[in-house]
Amino acid sequence: EGEVFVIIGLSGSGKSTLLKLMLGTYSPTSGSLEVPDNIGYLPQDLGLKTSATIADIFGVTETLDAIEKVEAGEYREELLAIIGDDWDVEERIQKYIGKLDVHRTIGTLSGGEAVSVALGAVFAQQPDLVLLDEPTNNLDAGAKRQLISMLRSSTIPAIVVSHDRELLAHVDEIAELFNGRLRQFGGNYQDYRDAIAQEQQAAQQQVREAK
Repeated sequence: EGEVFVIIGLSGSGKSTLLKLMLGTYSPTSGSLEVPDNIGYLPQDLGLKTSATIADIFGVTETLDAIEKVEAGEYREELLAIIGDDWDVEERIQKYIGKLDVHRTIGTLSGGEAVSVALGAVFAQQPDLVLLDEPTNNLDAGAKRQLISMLRSSTIPAIVVSHDRELLAHVDEIAELFNGRLRQFGGNYQDYRDAIAQEQQAAQQQVREAK
C-alpha cells in the first residue's frame, strides 16, 4: 500500500504553496526539491467544466466513441488505431467511479461525486506521487469514506493538505507547517496529539523546576 502523508497548519501557513513548489508551479527562493517526474494533483478548486462528461475527465472519450462505432459495424483502420489495446477502458475506469455512467456530465453530479470522479482520474493516471489539496471540503460522509478507502488501498503514495479529523485518523504520518518550519510526526492525528501533549507536559515540568 502507498503511504499517506498529511500536511497540517494554520490558515496562511503555506500548505498549498508547499504543494505548488513540489509541482514546479513555484520555484524555491533557496535550496532545492527532489520530486518524481510523474505527479498527480487535485487542487482545492477542481476547475471542472459542468458540460464535461466523466469520460472527458478521464480522457477516454475518443476511445469510447471509436469502440461504439466499431461495435455498430464500422471497421475502419483509424478507429482500430484509436482503440489499440484499450477495449476494456470503460471497465477499467468503472472501479474509480462506482455505478456512475461515464457519459454523465459533471453538472449532473453532486459535489462529492465530482470530487470522487476527479480523484479517480488522478489515480487512473498511475502517477508516482499524488498531491491532494483539501480533498474532503465538498464531500458528504459516504464520499469521504470512499476517498479514504481509495487512499488506503492505493499503491501510490499521497501527500494531502487537510484539517479533516476523519481523514487524519487514517494516515501514516503528519507534518505540521508552522512559521516556515515543517515538523514530522509518525502515525495518525491521535499520535500527533499525544506527542504534542507530551511536549507540553515536559515544558510545564521544566517551568516548575526552574521556578
